Amino acid sequence: MNGRGLGRKGRPVSRKAGPAKPIVTNGPGKRGSAEAAAESDAFDHWLEDKLRNAYSSVLEEPIPDELLKLLQQRLSD
Repeated sequence: MNGRGLGRKGRPVSRKAGPAKPIVTNGPGKRGSAEAAAESDAFDHWLEDKLRNAYSSVLEEPIPDELLKLLQQRLSD
């Protein structure tokens, strides 16, 4: 991908940026790294539950025979 990836909303993002900014752990109104990590974990669990509820029935459906044939052909090439 030539050092580029996709960011929010599918827009290209350069990977040439400098090092990530550290999370400030002190000071008034600043979130500590433990608080930010807990918030991130909570969001990850919420999102995982929502996606599982929305798509679990789709994942349980059998793979169509035509798609399996295409995959087998591709793997044997």
